Amino acid sequence: MGALLLSIRLIPIYGFKLGIGYGIFHSISAFCNAGFDLFGSSLVPFQSDLYVNLIIMALIVVGGLGFQVYIDIYEKRSFKKLSLHSRMVIETSLALIFLGGLAILLLEGSNPATLGNKSFLDKLLMSFFQSVTARTAGYNSIAIEDMTPRASMVMVVLMFIGGSSGSTAGGLKTSTFMVIILTVLASIRGQEDVVWHKRKIGQGTIRMA
Repeated sequence: MGALLLSIRLIPIYGFKLGIGYGIFHSISAFCNAGFDLFGSSLVPFQSDLYVNLIIMALIVVGGLGFQVYIDIYEKRSFKKLSLHSRMVIETSLALIFLGGLAILLLEGSNPATLGNKSFLDKLLMSFFQSVTARTAGYNSIAIEDMTPRASMVMVVLMFIGGSSGSTAGGLKTSTFMVIILTVLASIRGQEDVVWHKRKIGQGTIRMA
């Protein structure tokens, strides 16, 4: 589906055969969090193209959630009935996308070499695209070398965390990251148990994290 939608946008630009080829290649590359492109400058030529950006972002996110989560969603059909792992993956992923995009927007919004001269809507799109793609996908819609050091550090943190267990993405993994954060918070509060949504996380899981 992603390949078809992307091809529809690229065919008017590159012609029928090349447009379909580009659509299929970049859809697979996005879903696999590979980041390979055939344009030579990643998605910089499409940095203001809402259609292309949203499709690529959706494929990256879906590829980075993990097949275990897909199976759980298919079987349970209700967010409240999902396993602790699936809920943690989905909620952590959404939080990282939002916080990462907001941080990049605030730290990079006045940089004339990247976002400074763009409209507010373009700044939003480009910031959140960078937040999504930083999680090991490898695409970029702005020149990475022109980013400020602080915004670059946000990208580094997002890259380090990466995607989720059993997904096409690399990194530390979202669930591992969240278990570590919850364990630290529980330790600071003097709590013996590490709890998420009123469910205790086992010591074995904590030790593995």
